[in-house]
Amino acid sequence: LPAFIGARPYHRAFERGVKLIGATSHYVTEVLDEGPIIEQDIDRISHRDQVEDLIQKGRDLERIVLSKAVRWHIENRILIYANKTVIFDLDGTLIDSLGDIHAALNGVLHLRNAPPLALATVRGFIGKGSANLVMRALQAQDLAVDDASCSAALADFLRLYSADSAKLTSIFDGAIDALDRLQDGGCRLGICTNKPLAPTKIVLDQFGLTRFFDTIVGGDQLASRKPDPTMLFHAMASLDAKSCLFVGDSEIDRETAIAAGQPFALFTKGYRNTSVEMLKPEYYFNEYSELIDIVNVLDK
Repeated sequence: LPAFIGARPYHRAFERGVKLIGATSHYVTEVLDEGPIIEQDIDRISHRDQVEDLIQKGRDLERIVLSKAVRWHIENRILIYANKTVIFDLDGTLIDSLGDIHAALNGVLHLRNAPPLALATVRGFIGKGSANLVMRALQAQDLAVDDASCSAALADFLRLYSADSAKLTSIFDGAIDALDRLQDGGCRLGICTNKPLAPTKIVLDQFGLTRFFDTIVGGDQLASRKPDPTMLFHAMASLDAKSCLFVGDSEIDRETAIAAGQPFALFTKGYRNTSVEMLKPEYYFNEYSELIDIVNVLDK
């Protein structure tokens, strides 16, 4: 540093009194030195170092940087193209929140002297927002579902859930690493969930996920919810994006992507009831490490 183009760069660096030697490893493109950078490093030198020392340190540094770059490429840890937008659903996609939702919903039923619902039953209710979730729980136990009853039950649910929303919840394996890599690769990230905004922010804060997202759209912010595409369009507009990859786990998420005309990546370990073959997503993944592959093949 600075770069010396042409013959005998280390001799010229020595004559200039350069104090740092740098090495860069990048992908090869039609313009040789303008490919996406994978890794860089520097080594400090002093007045004691002669030209031969500079050459040796440079070679050693190049080997280290190249070996790291090759390893990261083989391990699929590199985002080749940046400036992409990825928007995530939350429940069943980034976090497994079924346990806490189940507990809060049964708390609502307990307040009404109704028997609890099985975990599998509640799992089938998730996806269309908290109001729908509560209404279906009341219906399942033959309780009143008029507007006043549903409104009161929803308020109880949100109070119970917000007070203890992380006790039984966990982040899906590999999700944080994938978010780190997407963010480091220059992707714009957002959340689009039918969960109301307040509990959404509580859960994201409790798990340290808020830092990843430039926009968070909750189910009570707009007049409509998924699968209406308005929520997804709102999230895209907040990120100044004309297109995005929408990542979700359910039939509702798939319908939302179709309605918005955006590609969909299905996380297969979520709360869906329909087969992958029936949903026909553009992409699907079983592990979060596979999501990087999907993002890399997207057009900008």
